[in-house]
Amino acid sequence: MKSQIRQWGNSLGVRIPEVLVEKVGFFDGVDVEFQLSNDNNIIISRKKTTLEKLMSQVTPENIHSEIDSGCSVGREKW
Repeated sequence: MKSQIRQWGNSLGVRIPEVLVEKVGFFDGVDVEFQLSNDNNIIISRKKTTLEKLMSQVTPENIHSEIDSGCSVGREKW
């Protein structure tokens, strides 16, 4: 597979072929990280996060109260 680096505003960008996007699970707006390997190759990977990191961002100011979704319909168990 080939692609080209193109000017994108004041930066450079590269289009990632759809086959690779689907394989690695990229989507529009996904956070990625860049690394430079020892032989000067650029490695792009999805930014990894943990539940602990996400939970550390919950504060009394941004937590919401319990949400009532109504009575069960069908065979749901509440």
